[in-house]
Amino acid sequence: ETAPGSSAALLENSGIPLPLIESNVVILGFNGAIAVHSGRILYKKTLDPRVAREVLEFCHACAAVNAAFFQDGRGLILHDSSWRHLYAARLNIEIDVVEDIGFDDICKIVVMSPGEEVATKDNIDTFMASKPAATVRAVTQWKDTGSPAEWLEVMSPDVNKGKAVRDLAADLGVPLSQVACFGDGMNDLEMLQIPEVLSVVIGESPYPEVRQAAVIEGNACDAELPGVVQILSAILEDKI
Repeated sequence: ETAPGSSAALLENSGIPLPLIESNVVILGFNGAIAVHSGRILYKKTLDPRVAREVLEFCHACAAVNAAFFQDGRGLILHDSSWRHLYAARLNIEIDVVEDIGFDDICKIVVMSPGEEVATKDNIDTFMASKPAATVRAVTQWKDTGSPAEWLEVMSPDVNKGKAVRDLAADLGVPLSQVACFGDGMNDLEMLQIPEVLSVVIGESPYPEVRQAAVIEGNACDAELPGVVQILSAILEDKI
């Protein structure tokens, strides 16, 4: 399997010896719904298939909305390839256009709509509010994407990166005091706030809560080497 997002590409080009990466680094994706280690999925939380199907039906009923479905390390979108490039650019992941979606193994759904459609946000929020909290977690804040598009993230109710880190550490028998977490967004906050871990905030995060959670800030490093790579190298070589 491939790791979602940009983390895999960063590691591949980091110059850090591959054996160190393969033996020590786990990449969390889809808000902590999936964890990939050395090309293998270690951890996965999936949506109730009925909820995934209902989201797709809602999108079909609302012409201004489209959804991408994330399964393991890849994204899937039905039919309309014009949305594919928007998702790929915003989410930094390959999106495959398919003719059918299987709902049994969906980690996350991203529902996107053009911002000009004033009624769309209210329609989606009303739809998600009708779903029992026990079956779905919706990240309801609308994100500033720097474009006319807005999106909503739909996941299993127990998905967050803090829970994923705790569960993985327990499953692997690794004390949290030996774990370092790297992140820069609000969806990283739960794991960065775990008291026992070494929390590293990448670059200049725009979120004060995230910066406050940092033990180390990645932008406070040698300008000749990206901060996250320098810190990760030091951790893997037992220099921190």
